[in-house]
Amino acid sequence: MHTPTTSPIKQYDFDTAADARWYMDTCLATEDLTSTSIELPTANVHIMADKYAKGGEQIDGTTDVVDLLTQKWEFDLHFTMYTHPSVTRLVKESTPHKGIRFDVAVYDLDFDDHKTRPTHNDFCSLVFAGKYLDEAPNIIYQTRGGARFVYFIESIYDEFLFEAHYQSFLGRLAAFFETRAESYNFRGYQVDTAAKDWTRLFRASRVTRENSSGVPVPEFDYDIRAIHGGKLDLQTFKVKEKPAPPVYDGNAIYRGFDKRIITGLARLKNEGSRNQNLFKLCAYVHEKYEPNSREQIYGRIRNWAMQGGLSEKEIDSTMASAANHLIRISGTSK
Repeated sequence: MHTPTTSPIKQYDFDTAADARWYMDTCLATEDLTSTSIELPTANVHIMADKYAKGGEQIDGTTDVVDLLTQKWEFDLHFTMYTHPSVTRLVKESTPHKGIRFDVAVYDLDFDDHKTRPTHNDFCSLVFAGKYLDEAPNIIYQTRGGARFVYFIESIYDEFLFEAHYQSFLGRLAAFFETRAESYNFRGYQVDTAAKDWTRLFRASRVTRENSSGVPVPEFDYDIRAIHGGKLDLQTFKVKEKPAPPVYDGNAIYRGFDKRIITGLARLKNEGSRNQNLFKLCAYVHEKYEPNSREQIYGRIRNWAMQGGLSEKEIDSTMASAANHLIRISGTSK
């Protein structure tokens, strides 16, 4: 694993979470998952409202990982690393579960043995470290007492094979955190090596939890950072980068059919990720098509977005953000 000689994070002591997010956006070139332009792989997981499920219970749904992490949940939602045709909470057995599939690997990080909670400065230094790992996670998200690394992986269809390689990589990450804390300046975080089973449930990033008095409290303000869109081969520890996306010159003429637009319009009705999907679709249209074509497509987008429950104000704001984002990264105005 790569180690930088110095960590620029040592130069900063952010007064606010907004300052830390600016640093992660601008200096670390990571992105907020709720508005990222990074094309992340698609991977489904099962979700459960009850973290105490012992096994055999019907799951409460199946959803894409990005949608899961960006949505705000009104209960303490947990998710699996696998999917299975039985759509139940599986338990370990002596023979493989036919039809099981793993497309993600999630690793739990604790902070200061749960004695104190991490600050935005602590999380910022962790993102710096995670970004420059040879096996960088696709997503890093904050938790109340630590963080999680989320990896999109080359699909594995056997829980015994998955767990063997999952635990091997767990040991590799744990050793890194034990030996490189000084050079990366992320003191305080430790990999939870007890979270080692393929059956493990993980808490989503934005959930509602009960406090010590039993009162439900929303925890929706944690940072979720997107790092890259590659996939990790868990059997070789090699990251396979996605092919470079096509480069557009903004002069294409819309002929009435574009598969990516059709898919994007359908996703505008996915509750919990509508703004993110709208941002991605508008950025794509703005980058590819000439102005007259853009206006034609934007009309369709507006109709679908409003049917999906977004207000005109939200739509206008997201469209403007997508255009401004492209201007910032290209340095030119279209």
